[in-house]
Amino acid sequence: MGVVIALASPLQVLQSFPPLRSVVEFAASLVPAISRIASASDMPDAVQVYWTLMWIGLPIVTVRIASYWTYSPKILCAGLWRKVKIFLMCLFLISLFGWFVIFFGTTTLENISDLHGRGGAFMRVITQSRIGLAILGGLSFCCFSSLFGVSVRLFGIWLLNSIRKKHRTQ
Repeated sequence: MGVVIALASPLQVLQSFPPLRSVVEFAASLVPAISRIASASDMPDAVQVYWTLMWIGLPIVTVRIASYWTYSPKILCAGLWRKVKIFLMCLFLISLFGWFVIFFGTTTLENISDLHGRGGAFMRVITQSRIGLAILGGLSFCCFSSLFGVSVRLFGIWLLNSIRKKHRTQ
């Protein structure tokens, strides 16, 4: 769906569809990164619609990934050290996701022009090219929703195991 939005939406999509504008404005008030990335783009309306729909879809995809991700039953019988490693892995994955959101949430056009290397190239591609937005934006969405979904599932396993151990000792 994101590919279709990135490639097929008109440049002035928000002026063409006023109800969509209100949804995008509401989402941008909750997630300032949407407006900041769009302000650095040659196609701000299409970028805003794309990232708004990605943010709306993030909880849905995360829950689906978390519910379908399977794990070994040995995890529930894990010792203390393994539970600590699972918990630390959850914290790492969530912090990686948070760093991504903070990094791209503070982006401006000046910051993009100052970035050199892969990070700057990535930002230029997703803000200046529809194909880049469709491909790299979609890949980044899939990667980070997967990371977030797996970390939510791992945290759920850790929490479930902790609760079960507490009930067994009582």
